[in-house]
Amino acid sequence: MADLYEASVVLADRHWSLSAVPDLVIQVDEAKLRGALLNLIDNAVKATTTGDSIALMAEVEDGQLALTVSDTGVGIPSELHDAVFERFRRGDQSGQKGSGLGLAIVKAVADGHGGRCRLVSRSSEGTAISIMLPLVDLRSQGDNR
Repeated sequence: MADLYEASVVLADRHWSLSAVPDLVIQVDEAKLRGALLNLIDNAVKATTTGDSIALMAEVEDGQLALTVSDTGVGIPSELHDAVFERFRRGDQSGQKGSGLGLAIVKAVADGHGGRCRLVSRSSEGTAISIMLPLVDLRSQGDNR
């Protein structure tokens, strides 16, 4: 997460923050997960302007790892929350460039890791999108690696 944060802060003049990261080792496809998180960061940059905030967070919640990108940007209207994860759909149809594949890719990566996506957003109040990954404690399964 720290590497992702360092790569992100140069993308745009925003108030960037990184929360404390839990001390975990996760087994994932690193390139795909990084790409999915970069898609979320790119969307946050596009939805914000100078003076807005973008936060990267990693938190353990109910046996899941929540990797979250949140922003204080334009938000996504509630009627589009499900649609934005479909291919070729976007939350803001006016004036933004892009194919509408970013969140579909994020969803596919989350699904491919046995997880899901969580979206919390309100128009004009910002958006938080999390990749929720299930955690498995290998010690409890007799694996003493």
